[in-house]
Amino acid sequence: MNKKLLMLFIIVTCVWTLNGLADRVYIWTDEKGESHITQHPPPQKGNLQDVMDYKHESRTKQPPPQAQPEKDRQATEKELFQDTEAARKRAVEAVRRQEEAKALSNPYTCYLQAPDIDVWVSVFNANKYKERDEQLWSGKIEKNKQQLITAKGEWIIFDYRTEPKGPFKNNSVRTCSGGGVIRLVR
Repeated sequence: MNKKLLMLFIIVTCVWTLNGLADRVYIWTDEKGESHITQHPPPQKGNLQDVMDYKHESRTKQPPPQAQPEKDRQATEKELFQDTEAARKRAVEAVRRQEEAKALSNPYTCYLQAPDIDVWVSVFNANKYKERDEQLWSGKIEKNKQQLITAKGEWIIFDYRTEPKGPFKNNSVRTCSGGGVIRLVR
């Protein structure tokens, strides 16, 4: 009897795992005493012994369970990076605005504005004789952009060129005060 139950259990398990479409398995014996395992209920003369229900699982390939958390983790990291990058940009902009506000509080502040081309500029403080003193700033101003200059006195001297290399020309002495704009011309 135990061998029959064990054999029946093995058969039921095999049918159950191999048959992914059935939601219910019937175990029954016929009039001759032979055991049957089917997806359909036994005939009227059959003796029902057991009914097994189970959830139907799709035969379509599902991603492994760890794949979804990895995808979520990557999405979370991407969102975190974007949030961090946006916060960094806001912080850089806030620092720039603070520095600009501080510089504009200095009475000897002005902007140099590039014409419709990029220019390379060197800016110096001018002493009381309107001669070059210490260098304040040197660099590139992109076309139609401005560079904030904070001087130590009313006058500045600046040279500029329209090529990255070569001699400076257009040596100018100008007043730098009150946040005014000095437009560089070709």
